[in-house]
Amino acid sequence: MAKAELLSPTDRLSYVSDKYIFVFQRQQGNIFVFDRDGKIITHFNRKGRGDKEYNQLVCAVFDEHNEEIFVFDSPPTYQVLVYSLTGAHKRTFKYADMTMMEAYNFDSETILIYDVSGV
Repeated sequence: MAKAELLSPTDRLSYVSDKYIFVFQRQQGNIFVFDRDGKIITHFNRKGRGDKEYNQLVCAVFDEHNEEIFVFDSPPTYQVLVYSLTGAHKRTFKYADMTMMEAYNFDSETILIYDVSGV
């Protein structure tokens, strides 16, 4: 019998709460939100070159309180694209020129970013 993998080594299990499980795939650009029973609530991929798309998904952060997904795009754009739970683009803003490894939702107003450019 073939072995089935739910997550590949490059997939990131980024957030788990009593209500949601959030996973993103850096290389493919896929975003998944599951309920706690493992049923897909939403899945989208906005990888592309358009103004509401990301070139390369560096990291993604789920804000459960506001039901928003923050996608950090790769350099040279240094932008964060914010999507609704359904994958609709809400807004875009810039972040500082840095070598980001990870980002974490600290609270409803703060995202912590791990910058390795000075390491």
